[in-house]
Amino acid sequence: MRTQDLMLMRYIIAAVWLVTGVLSMGVFPQRKSLELLGQVGLNGDVALIGLYGSASLDILLGLLTLAHPSRQLWRAQATLILAYSFIIILLMLKHKTPY
Repeated sequence: MRTQDLMLMRYIIAAVWLVTGVLSMGVFPQRKSLELLGQVGLNGDVALIGLYGSASLDILLGLLTLAHPSRQLWRAQATLILAYSFIIILLMLKHKTPY
């Protein structure tokens, strides 16, 4: 793969993390975010810490993607995506409605 293609992919991955973090910081209505966190058992101050902590982590991963790409970073990103996915799956299973 060409160096230019790798750079473009790195910028795109960084943009995804950065945009996700910024949206979670307040562009997306905080009330709705806190409602979603409440559905997985996070309420009150713990939910706020979870919301802003995960948003900050997303932004950090975006910045690190631009400044210090590495295999460790890719592993950390994959681990976080798996954790987010696991939480979403649990949430979906909890609210599954029979057909």
